[in-house]
Amino acid sequence: MKYSKAFIHTERTINDKLDATSHKLSIQAGLIQQVSAGLYDFLPLGHKVLSKIESVIREELNAIDCQEISMPIVQPKELWEESGRWNVYGKEMLKFKNRDEREFCFGPTHEEVVIDLVRTKITSYKQFPFTLYQIGRKFRDEMRPKNGLLRGKEFMMKDAYSFHTSNEDLDREYNALRTAYFNIFNRLGLKVIGIPADPGEIGGDGSEEVVAFSKFGEDYFIEENGVATKIEENEVEKYSATHEVYRGIEVGHIFKLGTKYSSAMNFNFVNREGKKEPVIMGCYGIGVSRIVNAILEQNNDEKGIKWPVAVAPYTLSIIPLKYQGSEFEAVALELEKAFEKVGVSTLLDDRDMGMGAKIKDSDLIGVPFKIILGKRFSEAKEFELEFRATGEKKVLVYKGEETVKEILAMI
Repeated sequence: MKYSKAFIHTERTINDKLDATSHKLSIQAGLIQQVSAGLYDFLPLGHKVLSKIESVIREELNAIDCQEISMPIVQPKELWEESGRWNVYGKEMLKFKNRDEREFCFGPTHEEVVIDLVRTKITSYKQFPFTLYQIGRKFRDEMRPKNGLLRGKEFMMKDAYSFHTSNEDLDREYNALRTAYFNIFNRLGLKVIGIPADPGEIGGDGSEEVVAFSKFGEDYFIEENGVATKIEENEVEKYSATHEVYRGIEVGHIFKLGTKYSSAMNFNFVNREGKKEPVIMGCYGIGVSRIVNAILEQNNDEKGIKWPVAVAPYTLSIIPLKYQGSEFEAVALELEKAFEKVGVSTLLDDRDMGMGAKIKDSDLIGVPFKIILGKRFSEAKEFELEFRATGEKKVLVYKGEETVKEILAMI
């Protein structure tokens, strides 16, 4: 991709009233743009990051036989009345009436809808177990949205639902999903920890949060003998006298729902003896758009973002001293095509501007590797390969196809 054709709009100045580093960077680097309080456009760079996060999630869940579906964000009142949550969920649920005066809500979660789907297809114990998941939008009418994607009203989420005929089988799938979650966050370059948690409005017999370390996180916790315990904000001072208190961003949450929803919504199966029993369920969420900010919180410096390679919108940037009509043009184009051919997403900065400004933009948007074609190239066919994560620079000699192979071995 040539920079001149890319919809990339970085900002040199930023609103001083923004608190979280990730919020500042996501706007400054042109990942998102606010539409209204808690509502954001994802621009091409931000969308590329989201897509890569989703790909990692899909790979790990598909590997343990989870199956992807898609459910509507608009949900009818009747399903929520069946579960008993229509009048108790709270003001975060945005309700409305359609032209026929029927009541609906914008889905803050999808337990009711997925049960309504499955109970029309599943009746016998022989059809269990299975796990369905989706990656889609949720809406919660937060009273005080803040810190960009960390607490927005509309957000991207992966929610999975497992269905079982025994608690033992629920435990097996719960542990399988837990392992998959830590695999996902490890691949995304996030430092996380699991914390036993209150099931809250989702309900059930047990749950665990997966929290990414961040000084702007809303969760507070301590560690003792390798076990993390969540504490309330008003308890921080008390615990800080004897413990190191950490803060973090909740990026995942897993629940053992048991029969809470299936009993309420008459979702049963016929067991081996021919008797009806309520289906046992698990629920597993990942805040996909929130992960973007969590990664930014853990991967930045004074220059901007330092994306892990797995999620970077572009893996490599090519920055020539000059471009149009210069001696650098043919080489820069050749390198761009060669890297794109082998699957390395490449941003060629063909803009008519100074080298310093180009490098600053590459660092700000967090491209992990950059090739700098400067004066050395004119004199001795030498160029620099710079590593964004460490600042390390290697001087290489351009040798056509051999150079591409040499760089691929290093990145």
